[in-house]
Amino acid sequence: MARSNDLYLDIRNPEYMPRGELIISELAALNYSVGKFNNGKIEGRNYRAKGRSTVVQIVSTDPYVASSPNEPAAWEGALRDAELGCNGPFHLAAQVLADSFAGTESEKGVGQSASPMAPGLALLQDRRGVVGRRNPFNVAAAIERMYTLGLACSLVEEQRTTAADQWNRATKARLKADPLLRVLDTAARNGLLPNFSEEDRESGAALGNPCLGSNTPFSWFRESWDRLASPAWVEALPARTWADWAMAVIRSGLAFGYLWEIRWHQTIARLVLQGGDQLRELTWEGLVAEANQRGPLLDWIDQSAPIGMRDVASKLKDTCKVYAGLNEEVQTAFRSGTPTSVSEALLSTSENQQHRDRFKEALRPGSNENCLELVRYMLLGGSAYGRHADHYYLLRKVGRRYTVVDPATEWIAAMTSLSMDAPGSETNLSAVSMSLRQLGLEPSTTELTKHLELAGLARGAHDADGAIVVRSAF
Repeated sequence: MARSNDLYLDIRNPEYMPRGELIISELAALNYSVGKFNNGKIEGRNYRAKGRSTVVQIVSTDPYVASSPNEPAAWEGALRDAELGCNGPFHLAAQVLADSFAGTESEKGVGQSASPMAPGLALLQDRRGVVGRRNPFNVAAAIERMYTLGLACSLVEEQRTTAADQWNRATKARLKADPLLRVLDTAARNGLLPNFSEEDRESGAALGNPCLGSNTPFSWFRESWDRLASPAWVEALPARTWADWAMAVIRSGLAFGYLWEIRWHQTIARLVLQGGDQLRELTWEGLVAEANQRGPLLDWIDQSAPIGMRDVASKLKDTCKVYAGLNEEVQTAFRSGTPTSVSEALLSTSENQQHRDRFKEALRPGSNENCLELVRYMLLGGSAYGRHADHYYLLRKVGRRYTVVDPATEWIAAMTSLSMDAPGSETNLSAVSMSLRQLGLEPSTTELTKHLELAGLARGAHDADGAIVVRSAF
């Protein structure tokens, strides 16, 4: 049974984090480790680093970057040892392969990471090297916490499963089935990374987590991640596509997870300020239902509407800027002390004028933009052009003023396909809408159908509404 200290969900305070490959790399680093290039110095890794940091020595792991400690000859030797077959000049093949797994670029980015298709490639970068700070946001811990919060209430036997374990099992299966990826991964481990090793750590998430039901972004993230990591989806998707879909799922899960946490905080704050005897009857399930009844987390307005109506920038800013204050107050009010029932805790807090005043103030947008930075970077697209473009965004900027929901075709393909249990499946529009609603989006039937048609996934008459047949992209 949920208690008062469960009201604080205990997700890491968000901070800026680049939108792409690094997120998967940090998850992979829970199972693997790499030694230092320079003993005694605080260093970070990026595949192709640009710029410098005054607090971290950033190492480029691409052997063809001039400043890299890695030599092309060592990379070529590692490829030979991994038994790469080559009919042409070997040094040219090695250079092409090193470029083949370079990841997405952003116009304002400070470097380029490697596509995390396998453990060796994933650890070619870390958060210090990409962000350029000594102690950047622990995004892996936030992912694992959200994955745990997405556990269905009755599935106690799965409480020891982690998001990192799922990724690790999936990539090991991928390596067994893909000879070229196996060569690249082996060569990266042996030729580009010092002392690469798999950690012998005790697996498992913390027990005793509160049940938030099956209608939150956390449950969406867990279901989508588990599907993507299943043998059927690992086998069906090409290696690069699988890695891209993994990034898309985590980006969406993180962003909407924090938006739902804000909704949770706001619900608690409003109940505290409302007060009254009705709090005596409030159950945990009733509180969860109350948080889920407040509509979508992000407004997805039809493209036919004026651009000003579709803009989400100002509302997203106001929403995210209450995070810091509300998070601190919920933690202060409910995490310490002797656990009581949820109704008792809310009633007691409501009767405390000091807590009421602080909750009232916390509902006003503050100056802390850390949550906004994370959510915005997870959902906005990066570079729009070239072979290193970002194809998995949900939000798009229109000029300097507006930001609208306008998902990339590839984002639609991934989200739609992972609403189905297996590749090659078919579902209907209603099921896809339900999955998006679980994430926190409620597009109209017309708008969603249009995007599905553009992605080549919808088939059927428009007047069929929810019965329109939708097929998986793979």
